[in-house]
Order: sequence, then C-alpha cells, then structure tokens
Amino acid sequence: MLAVGLVASAAGLDACVRTTTLHATATTAQSAPISAHVLAIAHRNAVAMAAQARKADARLRAKMAKLVRVRVLSSRDLGQGIALVFEITNRSAKPLTQIGGAMEVRRVGHSARIGLIELHLKITVTPHARVRIERDMWYLRFGEDAETMRAAARAPKRFTITIRQLVYADGTKVGRVL
Repeated sequence: MLAVGLVASAAGLDACVRTTTLHATATTAQSAPISAHVLAIAHRNAVAMAAQARKADARLRAKMAKLVRVRVLSSRDLGQGIALVFEITNRSAKPLTQIGGAMEVRRVGHSARIGLIELHLKITVTPHARVRIERDMWYLRFGEDAETMRAAARAPKRFTITIRQLVYADGTKVGRVL
C-alpha cells in the first residue's frame, strides 16, 4: 500500500528526461548541433538517476513499514472536503509524535489518480500501540486535484499512504526531512 513514492520517482524521471531533451534542443537551436551520442548519454544518465531514486524510495518504504503502519479505515463526504478515519499502528519501541508523508487517492476500479496531498499527522502513539483518529481534509488542500476530488465526492475511493518521516517524543527523526 505504500506506492506514492514510486509514482513520484517515475514522474521525476519523466520530468528529468524532458528537461534534458528540451535543454539539448534549445542549445541546438542556439549553437552547433548536439550529437545523438550526447543526447543518448544524457538520457542514460537520467534513467540511471531515476533508478537510483526508485531504489532509495523502496528502501525508505521498507524501513517505514517496519516502524509504523498508517491506513484509512473509512471516509465520508463533507461537502467541501472529506472526513477520514485513520488507523495508526506504532511498531517501534518509542512513542511517536508526528508522521509525515503523502496520500494518494484513486476511485475504486479506476487507475487514474484523483488526488494527492501531503499528509502531516501530529498525534502521540505509544510504543506498539494502535490508535484511530478522524481528520477532515478540505478539497482546497488537494491543490490542482481539488476539482477531481469534488467530482468524485460520493464515489468509493482507495487511499495509498506513503510515510516519509517519523518524529519520536525524544525528538529523534527517521526518514526524509519534510
């Protein structure tokens, strides 16, 4: 269920390849032609960087899965937003105070993403405990995805949560800085 990081890395690869290609095309128009060999090297480097990013994301997802589990148990429409019931399981030996990451929303039975939002939960979860909390997410927080979230207000949804950072009660941080 922790797949958003991989999606973001794939999008990063695409953007990197497009940027490299656009830069090379612009340079070609302004100066001497860039050889196909140079473009091939740029493309190969972009692909290699994206592969490294995907591996790092996979390692981070595996590490976070050992420490915490966050999932959406239920959702209901609020008109201008959505109420979500989260279940948080602290699998570590220290109390958690903050969880950061991303949440991707898709309609059940559809592959297209309808929403992506940064997720920041401030809650104390004791070691090896499970808690349930309800949070309201207003559609405006979904940015460019706000309209697609509104359009799918009453449709069943699937939520994928990727945890990127944990903060423990003693101030220790695990994961990427958000």
